[in-house]
Amino acid sequence: MTTNEFTELIEEDIRWRVGVFASIKSLPIQYNMTDSHRQLVMTYFIPAIYAVWEGFVVNITRNFIKLINEQRLHVDDLHISILTHALQSELKFNESRTSVESQRKLVKQIHQKLST
Repeated sequence: MTTNEFTELIEEDIRWRVGVFASIKSLPIQYNMTDSHRQLVMTYFIPAIYAVWEGFVVNITRNFIKLINEQRLHVDDLHISILTHALQSELKFNESRTSVESQRKLVKQIHQKLST
């Protein structure tokens, strides 16, 4: 995936989501709803907005990770914060490792991750 393709994915996703918002917003007028039904739609429109934009964040993040992975970056090219997060997510640095064996196992796992 190129940067331009990634940008187009973002723009297409935004257009689709704005269309969804427009459809939801037009429901009360389109179907000539009663005031109580209109109020119900407006009440649940806020969680709908949240859900639609949360989906946007998930979708864009997934595509961004795909774009980065396609770059085939070497571990030395990664920012220390990204490397730390990736290793912490998989290896759980916060778990206590009091025995030498568990510490060795952690170092071995880090070594394996960094070599791939």
